[in-house]
Amino acid sequence: MSVESEKFIESAFEYLKMDGEIHRRNAMSRAYFGFYHSVQESLVEIFPEENLELKHQGLIDFLKNKENHTQSTIDSKVLVKLGIKLAEAKVKRHDADYKLNNGISPQDSEYSVKHAKQSLEFLWNECVHKRASNLEG
Repeated sequence: MSVESEKFIESAFEYLKMDGEIHRRNAMSRAYFGFYHSVQESLVEIFPEENLELKHQGLIDFLKNKENHTQSTIDSKVLVKLGIKLAEAKVKRHDADYKLNNGISPQDSEYSVKHAKQSLEFLWNECVHKRASNLEG
């Protein structure tokens, strides 16, 4: 992979430092994609037997449906919560990319970027780290 998913989040924080609505919109979009790609990469680790090439809404739907979690070592409630967080980030990204007549405030973009970073921490703590601990012993 030539770009790591975390670089999207770093880019989002850089856009927050810039003045102007287009940069706020870009921050929101980059934040979502950083979170989305991280979730997608992590699910390959959590569900190695599945072919998880799910795109956006498909990934959200997969996470939010407990029936998909029967083979997971991760608590289904955690995966559902992850799906909800990803869905919220997707709505914000959609607003930033497509609702051009609606203004995006600095607070909107800051919230989206911080939400994505916190969601990545949740992903790491509740899924990736716990999975690694389960494999070790």
